[in-house]
Amino acid sequence: MTLVRTAFKTLPRLLWSLIWTKSLYLRRNKVSQVYKYQKTKKFIKKETDAAKIVYHYEGLENWPIEESFLVTPNHQSALDCLVFFDLSKDPIAFVGKAAVKHYPIINNIMSINDSLFLERTNLRQEIKVMKQVKENMEKKNVRYIIFPEGTRTKKPDLSLGDFKAGTFKYTMSIKKKIVPVALYGNTFISDKRYKNKVHHVFCSILPALSYEDYKDMSTLEVASKVQNMVQEEERKLEIKFNEIYSK
Repeated sequence: MTLVRTAFKTLPRLLWSLIWTKSLYLRRNKVSQVYKYQKTKKFIKKETDAAKIVYHYEGLENWPIEESFLVTPNHQSALDCLVFFDLSKDPIAFVGKAAVKHYPIINNIMSINDSLFLERTNLRQEIKVMKQVKENMEKKNVRYIIFPEGTRTKKPDLSLGDFKAGTFKYTMSIKKKIVPVALYGNTFISDKRYKNKVHHVFCSILPALSYEDYKDMSTLEVASKVQNMVQEEERKLEIKFNEIYSK
C-alpha cells in the first residue's frame, strides 16, 4: 500500500513536469535565451521547494562576472545540474553525456537551455562537440558547465574519479576562466535514510583559474590541480552535511 500511495502522490507532479518541460522545449527556437532560462529557473525553484531541497552556497564571491567561462564541478547525481539553475542569475548551458537523454525531464531542461551532448564512445563526435563549446564561448559568450569526471561517481565514499584533461583544452586555448565547484548532498535525496526530511545540498564555488594562472601548465596539470581543489573542498562539505543530520 505504501508503494501505491507514493505512486499516486508523485505521479501527477512527474507528469506535469514532463508536460511543462516538453512544451517549453518545443518552443525553444521561438523565444529568447533569457526567457527560456528564467522560465526554467522558476520551474526548478518550484519543484525543488516542493521536494524540500535547500541549497547552501559558499564562495559566491568567486562566481565570475565575465560573459563566458567554464565551470567544472564534481558529479554525484543526475540532480547536480539543478544547483546551477538555482545559483546563476544569468543563462547557463551544460555539456552532458548522451545517456542523459534517457531522463526525459532532465533532458528537456538541458536541451531547452542550449546544452550539448557527448557520445563518450565516439571520439570524433566528442571533439566536434568540444569545438562547438569553444566557438559558443568565444562568439556567443555562453557559460558552460562540464563535469570533468565524465560520469557520476560510483564509489561508496563519493571520492572523485579522474578529471579528464580534454575538458579543459579548448577553454584554455581561448584564455577563459575555469571555475572549480564542489557539490555534496544530491546523491542522498533518494536515500531512504533521509526520507521525509529536508534535503540539504552544499555547493562551494572555489577561486577561478585565470589565463595567468594556467598559461604555463599542460591540460593534464590543470585537470589534476582542479581535481585536487574540488576533492579537498568536497571533504569539507561532507563534514558540514553530516553535522546537520547528526543533530
